Amino acid sequence: MSYQLYITSTAKHDIMRATDYIEFSHKNPDAAERLLDVAT
Repeated sequence: MSYQLYITSTAKHDIMRATDYIEFSHKNPDAAERLLDVAT
């Protein structure tokens, strides 16, 4: 079975805010990059 996933602009914005938070508040750019890899 095959699925297609559509990410809305709102969801994309939320993902980018989460990665910014992880990268800059927690000083962990590697974790932020992994989140982007998994989410997109």
